Amino acid sequence: MPNKPLLKVETLAVLGRGAVLHASCVAFDGRAFVFMARSGGGKSTISGKLEEAGGTLIGDDVTIISRGTDGVLRAMPCGSFRPESPSRPDVEGLSGFFFLEFGSLLKIPLLDTGYAFYRAMRQSQVLVMRYLDTEARAAAAEGLREALLYAGAGVLRFSLGDEPAAVRDCLLG
Repeated sequence: MPNKPLLKVETLAVLGRGAVLHASCVAFDGRAFVFMARSGGGKSTISGKLEEAGGTLIGDDVTIISRGTDGVLRAMPCGSFRPESPSRPDVEGLSGFFFLEFGSLLKIPLLDTGYAFYRAMRQSQVLVMRYLDTEARAAAAEGLREALLYAGAGVLRFSLGDEPAAVRDCLLG
């Protein structure tokens, strides 16, 4: 995980337009999908499977979401992201959030936004919240709430034995 000062600066940079999340992100054809789970919940595993199935890794453990001046919500890598390839991934339009669960491969596409927000906050998905003042915490939480409303949230269940192509097809289907 990147250092806290960098995360705090990135969080302050997107306040009011987004948030810095403890999440992975993979894109297919310009559509980015953000995966949220507690530590050990499968973020790196799902990213690896989807990258193996042709996806582009945007963020492995930390993902920045922010609405641009054009109104489009995008997912971006954290400033300390070090992909193996020499170039950084392109910023991608955000198509959805998924909470990860272990189990039989299944996509539950639409959760109630209020429940998704509660679940994300309960799992401490917004990073460095405790290091922000009250006003900044509220702005970061609102950035996440608006992003969930914009892109929607669901659940993606998978197991370690699932083939990468099957996971991709489940996600995109």
